[in-house]
Amino acid sequence: MGVYRGGRSGSRIFSRRVAAGGYRDRGAANNLWGRLETVKPVSAMRWFSVGTPFLVGSIIILDLVLHYAKQVAWPILVLPSFAVGVIQIAMFAAMYLARKRESHRMAAGISGIYCLVVGMVVIHYGTSWGLLIGFGRLNIWPFAITVILSTIALMFLIKPSRKGPSP
Repeated sequence: MGVYRGGRSGSRIFSRRVAAGGYRDRGAANNLWGRLETVKPVSAMRWFSVGTPFLVGSIIILDLVLHYAKQVAWPILVLPSFAVGVIQIAMFAAMYLARKRESHRMAAGISGIYCLVVGMVVIHYGTSWGLLIGFGRLNIWPFAITVILSTIALMFLIKPSRKGPSP
């Protein structure tokens, strides 16, 4: 049975979950915002099975919108759709590893790289298809520099975890 730690009425339930090993209180010292985090082991198959249907559905909807609203031909949409899918699957795999290691810094770095790559893909195809009017390919560099500096700053703001990878 869990230990009652006082406080709100939900504390008794929370402490039972802590005693059972379901949740862990990491405290304010180990992360930036001091929130309680759920630490449940999730298999890679479950991780991908949640995100992949959403990914495929969003790519199909985006392709339909581009084809019918902007008259972009289907053969032209194949390569960008494949590129976005590969980028997203790589993001799922990298974030799974970051979660397994419980590294917020790694997750921030992965998110920054993801934003940079997806932003460059959107800028490239948006300008070539005429979706981004008045936005040239020379605007990629200020975008890239801003994303890289923001990612580095965020990674320095997040405190490193004090423990190694979970078993």
